[in-house]
Amino acid sequence: MLAASPVACLVDGSARMRERPMEGLLQARRAQGGDIACRGADALLPCELRGARLRGGEIHLVRPASSRFISALLLAAPLAAAPLRIVREQGSPARPYVDLTLACLRDFGAEAAWVESDVLQVSPAELRGRDHPDCVGKTFPKFFEVLAGLGMVE
Repeated sequence: MLAASPVACLVDGSARMRERPMEGLLQARRAQGGDIACRGADALLPCELRGARLRGGEIHLVRPASSRFISALLLAAPLAAAPLRIVREQGSPARPYVDLTLACLRDFGAEAAWVESDVLQVSPAELRGRDHPDCVGKTFPKFFEVLAGLGMVE
């Protein structure tokens, strides 16, 4: 999402995160218009992101290294100028993780779905969080009513 924001930032991580190659994700994000430069070895953290409007369109992922890569692309997709289609070639690990990401996007108002068995699509959208009532706070008065009814509170 930072790659789609009008800001410049440095993304870094733990020593273990600096070992994880992100070439597929970075190539896909660059193809969408993301301006990303890795400071160390290419496709490893730390990376500098300079925000740009993502284009949308179609991305082909051949054997993605991680379902997290797909989720990262999906989460930024509502900020793109046009719908984003992700075509998974040769499968993907952990489809349930991708399904959770799609459900989360839908919960925030995005149109996000599998349109074919290996094709995902997300349309541009203004994401909106829900303002859920504080259910826990509302339980305290009822709790004390129950205790008073049992003679435990005066």
